[in-house]
Amino acid sequence: MVSPPLQAPGPTPSPMGQGPPAFTAPVVESYDEETYRCQPNDTMRSICLKMYHSEKYERALLLFNRSHPMASEGVKQDPPVLEPNTPIFIPPLRILEKRYPHVIPDLTPLPPPGTPPMPPVGLQPSGGTPAGTTLSPAPVPAPSPGTTSGAFPTTPAPLPSAGGSFPAVPTPMPQGPNTPGAATSVPAPTPAPIQGSLTSFPGPSGTRRYKVRPSGETFIEIAQRTLGNPNRWREIAQLNPNYPPNYPIPSGSLLLLPGDARIDPADAP
Repeated sequence: MVSPPLQAPGPTPSPMGQGPPAFTAPVVESYDEETYRCQPNDTMRSICLKMYHSEKYERALLLFNRSHPMASEGVKQDPPVLEPNTPIFIPPLRILEKRYPHVIPDLTPLPPPGTPPMPPVGLQPSGGTPAGTTLSPAPVPAPSPGTTSGAFPTTPAPLPSAGGSFPAVPTPMPQGPNTPGAATSVPAPTPAPIQGSLTSFPGPSGTRRYKVRPSGETFIEIAQRTLGNPNRWREIAQLNPNYPPNYPIPSGSLLLLPGDARIDPADAP
């Protein structure tokens, strides 16, 4: 008996209604990175104090450098050996806080990805009320005596006279500035319209203007670079309430800084 020829199995058809799997592009994170060359007697703690003005990022900076593609052999040792001229790579603080929050003491956790930034106090977000927010109706005032349904006051109708006719209602006479008994009123000045946006007119006295770098920056990074103290980021946040403090400020944004800020010419608007 001759057996039928064997056929190679064809491709398995995809389930009905399902197309090929969607391709997800990798997320690329861009930031500026500085290179610090170790000096004699340098440690990770002393480098953190120099670059971040705080020693609590010591462990996070060490882990970042150990995972760096150009890490030196001395950094990979435990404890690390920092010979003079050893390169230590200094990322923005937001990178350390995002990648190594578990080794940074007293760190306020950032909101989960996708959480919309909260608007500043006293400002209402544009676009109406957020979805899922229930607004309570405003209380309706109770009707007061002499009103109808709490809206308009009732005026008693004039009674007819003895002859059956209604009394004539006096017509108010127009009053001008020369009419006796007329009150002289001075019209309120009309405010001039504001020309341009917030960045087109000068800020409060005692402040300086700063242009955010191309990679974007946080208030902490700007405070470290311009004020020499990352803990002064709250002063910058108070001067710029339209930007949420938990998110990087977009590139090219113009900010107000305290008057003692040291701004590089390249960062001046």
